[in-house]
Amino acid sequence: MLIQPEPGLMIWTVVTFLLLVLLLGKFAWKPILAVLKERETTIRQALDEARQARKESASLLEQNRAILADARNQAREVLEKARQDAEQRRSDLVAAARKEAEELLSRSRDEIQREKRQALRELREEAADLAIAAASRVVAGGLDAEHHRRLVDEYFASLPDQAGDPS
Repeated sequence: MLIQPEPGLMIWTVVTFLLLVLLLGKFAWKPILAVLKERETTIRQALDEARQARKESASLLEQNRAILADARNQAREVLEKARQDAEQRRSDLVAAARKEAEELLSRSRDEIQREKRQALRELREEAADLAIAAASRVVAGGLDAEHHRRLVDEYFASLPDQAGDPS
């Protein structure tokens, strides 16, 4: 048989085993357990720090999103205000241009009326001068009809010459 129990060998094996357990318990297990405990504490702290960092990261991400949304709103408001200002400026410029055009048109109409009155006054004066000149010729020339007819024809013949004369 291959395996035969021997009581002496069994006792020495048990004694050696117990001695090894005692020596390992005194010199090896405590330092190994201390290192394992320290490692466990380090890992636990690292996990806690990672959780805290994750929370802070999520908080910062939310803050960044809020800041970005606020910046977009402010940019939108600035653009809207600029658009409104530009629209108001355009309206003001159009109103000013219309007012200026109306004033210019009014001044032009007034100037045209003045020049028209001046032209009519000059025309009346010219007509009066011509009438006086014609009457003086009629009176100076005598009273027969043939002579009057000739004076009127001469007067009409002389009109284009006087119309071209500025004085």
